[in-house]
Amino acid sequence: MEEDMRALRIIRNALSVLGVVWLCVLIYKETKSAMTFSFPWVWEEKGRAVSPSGECELVIYEGDRGAMSSSAYVSFLVKPGDKVDPNNCDYYEAVLSSSHVLPKVRWEDKNHLVINTAGGYVTHERPYSREFKVAIEFQNEPLSSQWSEP
Repeated sequence: MEEDMRALRIIRNALSVLGVVWLCVLIYKETKSAMTFSFPWVWEEKGRAVSPSGECELVIYEGDRGAMSSSAYVSFLVKPGDKVDPNNCDYYEAVLSSSHVLPKVRWEDKNHLVINTAGGYVTHERPYSREFKVAIEFQNEPLSSQWSEP
């Protein structure tokens, strides 16, 4: 009888600990969710630049969090016609994350992309895409007439 009571106490204590952990995780997720909903990122596709081979496209999204934020830009290499949801991406999936100024792009050839962020603030660059075998060169120089809108 005493062994049965001891086993029940152990089970009760274990379930209590699991309940507290579950409650803490729930509170954390709800708090994080409430903060995100107060100023969510809203993203709009701003342009696409198709590679000379047609195997991939650079797609640029512009995002903001309302009147008190500046514009942010994220650029991804994707298969033709594919879309990306920047809110549900890993930070490192983008080939470029920048702000303030829409990046300008130029394909040198099917394996070489040049992105100019003149006047913008860069927060992340990924200089190579393994999936598409594209080297990406980043510049932050005044624009010449050879640059095109994405």
